Amino acid sequence: MVGWIGDPPADLTAHLFMDADFAGCPYTLHSTSGLHGDVQGPNSRYPWTAQSHQQTATAQSTPEAELSSLQLGMTSKGEPGLEIWSVLMKRYHSADWIFYINLHEDNSPAVFAVRTGKNPTMKTLERIFGVKLNWITERLEREEYNLIQTRTKDMSADIYTKGSTNP
Repeated sequence: MVGWIGDPPADLTAHLFMDADFAGCPYTLHSTSGLHGDVQGPNSRYPWTAQSHQQTATAQSTPEAELSSLQLGMTSKGEPGLEIWSVLMKRYHSADWIFYINLHEDNSPAVFAVRTGKNPTMKTLERIFGVKLNWITERLEREEYNLIQTRTKDMSADIYTKGSTNP
C-alpha cells in the first residue's frame, strides 16, 4: 500500500470501506468480507488498515452479507479507531466526541436498514451472523460514525473480496 499526508491533522478524516461478495466461495457458498481503512484530506490519503475475512455462515442475500461485513468492520477496526484517531488528531475533549469515522457502504438495502434500524426481510441476521442492527443504528445516531452511500466503482474494499485476473 502507498499513502501520503499533505495536510495538518485538523483537515484529516478517517474512513472505513466495508464490502462483501455474495456466496463467493464455490464450495461453501460463504461470502467474503473486505475492509479498507484510510485517512483522507484534501492532499492526503493514507491507508491504516485492511482485512479480508471469510464469513462463518452462508448469507441468504447480498444485503445480509454486506451487513455482516459492516458490523465486522465497526467492531474490529472502528471501535478501537475512534479512540486512537481522536487522540492522534487531538479532537477529544472530556466525554464529548468530536471525532467520527466515515463508513462507506455501496449496497442500498443495507444502507436503508442501517439508517432506519428496520429489517423486515433478513430474519436470521442476528441469530446466524450475530449482527445487531440496532447497535449499528445507535452508533450512527450518537454520531460516532457517519454512513456514506458510496458508488460501487468507488468502493476501496472491493479489492479484498473479489479476485482479479488483470495484474
